[in-house]
Amino acid sequence: KFAYHRQLLFFGTCSVVWWNWLDLSIVVSGVVDQWVMPLLTMANGDALPIDTSFLRMLRVLRLFRVMRFLKILRAFLNSDLSWTEGAHFETFMAGGIAGNSVL
Repeated sequence: KFAYHRQLLFFGTCSVVWWNWLDLSIVVSGVVDQWVMPLLTMANGDALPIDTSFLRMLRVLRLFRVMRFLKILRAFLNSDLSWTEGAHFETFMAGGIAGNSVL
């Protein structure tokens, strides 16, 4: 995704870039929670010099990813799927099913 968007991945239209920043913050908080905090704990002998409760609160951001799925689902439900009722599509699907049954 980065190779395609380059500079526009994090800087661009707010409605598009918002999801990229959300993904970045989820990944960074996960890396800190799963890798950095255990390393700091091992280095300091079970006593962390910082409060880690904010990292746990960042896990709530993962719920916002569900909103992204709902946005895609809404676009799918509002789309015109009349092309799936044609003979070409039915032939293609029958070929796909037949090909998978051979495997």
